[in-house]
Amino acid sequence: MATPLRLDICVENALNGGFPRLLEPVHVLVANMLRSLRQLFSAENNPVVSELLSQCQEDVTSLIFRLKKSDLEDYQLDKSSEFDMATHLGMRNHMYAVLLQGCYEAVIEHVYIVGGETAESLQTILDLFRKRCEVAALLKDNTSGRKAAGQSEQSVLSLSYLTKINRHLFIRNNVHAPIRILRTDLTFVQYIVASTSSLLRTRITQSTFDDGDFRRCVELGKAFLHVLITEDSDSSLISHQPKKGHSVLGSIIDSLRTVNETVVHLWPDRVIEYMEGLGGGASGSTDNAVLGTLSIFMDTVSKYLGDRTPLYKEAANMMQLLMTSCNQLDRYSDSFVDQTKRVIRWLDGLSKERPIEDVALAREIVSLLVHLCSETADFITITYLAQDLHALHGDLEVTYDSDEEEEPEDPLPQVHYAILNPRTCGACTTQILSFLDHLYEDMTWAIGRLKLMEPGEDNTCAFEREICKRLISYLQITSEFTKAVLLGSHAESLIKVLTKMYKTLMSLAKYKLSRPREISQDFVSVISLASSGVTDKMYKFLTIYGQQHGDLLSTSVSKKSKGKEKQGQYSKEKVSQT
Repeated sequence: MATPLRLDICVENALNGGFPRLLEPVHVLVANMLRSLRQLFSAENNPVVSELLSQCQEDVTSLIFRLKKSDLEDYQLDKSSEFDMATHLGMRNHMYAVLLQGCYEAVIEHVYIVGGETAESLQTILDLFRKRCEVAALLKDNTSGRKAAGQSEQSVLSLSYLTKINRHLFIRNNVHAPIRILRTDLTFVQYIVASTSSLLRTRITQSTFDDGDFRRCVELGKAFLHVLITEDSDSSLISHQPKKGHSVLGSIIDSLRTVNETVVHLWPDRVIEYMEGLGGGASGSTDNAVLGTLSIFMDTVSKYLGDRTPLYKEAANMMQLLMTSCNQLDRYSDSFVDQTKRVIRWLDGLSKERPIEDVALAREIVSLLVHLCSETADFITITYLAQDLHALHGDLEVTYDSDEEEEPEDPLPQVHYAILNPRTCGACTTQILSFLDHLYEDMTWAIGRLKLMEPGEDNTCAFEREICKRLISYLQITSEFTKAVLLGSHAESLIKVLTKMYKTLMSLAKYKLSRPREISQDFVSVISLASSGVTDKMYKFLTIYGQQHGDLLSTSVSKKSKGKEKQGQYSKEKVSQT
């Protein structure tokens, strides 16, 4: 049986060994041809056109049958084929595989839309998908070297098809429905979800969309959200866990976040309508619509953590989804602080009550908690987190000044946040130090703006008081870390934070020196706390850090010298033997 595709005609120099160039993207041609045929079949046609369409339909049926029956060897592709992109033959074979993979995708879409959900059409889809998987595995396992310029592996699947099949896969609950044939193949489900996310990211990059794409995004969001609400740790979507990457459920969470980002990027004025379509209520208010959706997300995270087998990886993905959704709250609304504090209370309770030891999840929870606290100027919570991290790392005074023979009565420090433990404290420390780094940068910019304001005015004085108030909170958090036993990268991060802190204080001091008669009590409090709360402790921290750094350098130098001595002895022995 002859192959249904002449791939050698689609690639220039395919048979003579010359540099290959793509002449005809046949997968795009097949996809557009099949879409045109579907449009013509749905319209009223005269007898001549109807007869031609019937002939085309027979040809398409033959194409599908031969694609399903042909093997990779029929296209000069197998495991022994050359796929090194540094060679002309490898580039040609790579183009063949990409074109063949795209043709399988185009035909799969056509069979599902035209054939419906009959057992025969669904089985044909699975057969074609397995062929596509063979090509994808061939590309993944054998391709090496650079990619050919101008060569694209973008999927030819349409958003309308992906929306339809996602809705049918995830929303229908009838276990006897024919679509369950596809649902049981979790590799196919993973492929559909990943293709949806990839296509939406392309739409965001290119800023291209059709009139019906917004409604399709709403339908996709509802389908993915339905899965998050109904599935738990016993779901088959969890059992399909690849060695690398997400489970099917994790991919669905990522795809839902991509849908949200697509709506925000392409239709920013319709975010409320989208959130209401997801089930966030029909209030017409941005905050209420977003908060309704956030409540669903928070309940989902609580469910994942409360299962018999906690879904830590999926919960971490949900926290990223929460972050993107929280950014949609209207910061100029009167209810912004109250709405945000509701999420903060949930995060605070989650952090205090659950002794989570999963580093990725703890990092996401602390990151979102710190971010929302800074949005509402709630720096007390961040200070408490810093105090617990100080306790976990150990105190400089106790560690280096106490008698070595004395043993602490309680080797495990008492902390208020159960999420902070020896396993997670490193990642959480990095998050808060990075947060401080950005805060001091923002504060330096704010002081620069203050210098441009008219002195003595009420707005200027109020702005200055707010700056000093913020700086006092920042210094209290920084003080906790200067008293802690920080080593390695954490110590280096703290040194960077201290550098930016003193740069900010210097900028504020220069501003006040230009107005010596306007020294306020707030400014005095800032300087006092910087001196007693940070600088005094900083000297001891830097002294210990310098000693440890010197010890590490001397150790590494001694190891290198020993290695050179051994190498020299070996060379002498070799010379003497010769």
